[in-house]
Amino acid sequence: MVRGRVDKGGQMGEMAYVKMPNGRVHRFDMGKRTVSGVVRADEQSEMATAGDWSGLVDELCTGEPYRHLRDLSYRSLGDGVMAFEAGLATDPGAWQGVSWASAEDFVASLSEAFGLLPCESQHALDNMRNEYPNETVTQLVGGREVHCPAHPEVCDYVRVCFAGLELAYWVCDEWEMDPTGVMGALMASMRGSRRP
Repeated sequence: MVRGRVDKGGQMGEMAYVKMPNGRVHRFDMGKRTVSGVVRADEQSEMATAGDWSGLVDELCTGEPYRHLRDLSYRSLGDGVMAFEAGLATDPGAWQGVSWASAEDFVASLSEAFGLLPCESQHALDNMRNEYPNETVTQLVGGREVHCPAHPEVCDYVRVCFAGLELAYWVCDEWEMDPTGVMGALMASMRGSRRP
């Protein structure tokens, strides 16, 4: 198990990773005892009715509907991507097939499910422990986000994130030296790979 520190609205918590029976790896907040992440709902979401969404997200996250998660909350990020947070069921049988995982396993799972580029995956692993206070976050369709310092701070960097991972980062010196190159790279990173 690899643990890290994350800022959750001003509260620091220990973060670990869990591997579900379907092979997907998600974040596990040790303090809140919750699992969170993103799943791709594409074709299945068109068949689900409003009453089926909890089971659908549970199945996409774990491989089995209504077995592993409780108190599930979720929201659509667009482009068939769902963000979720839930507690793990307390029934001991629900933990069958669930195991601890590493940060590398987490990034590999996201890369497989969402088609992260190798450079994005490596950047994410290299920058997992970075913390940025007080940012403005712009949510993009499909779950990617653009982060920059919040006003009134000077905007001296911009970064693209997905599922809590920093995938790319540029500092103002870079866009001063090569504005068209950085702008093109930023636009490509914002769009991301649409399908793995």
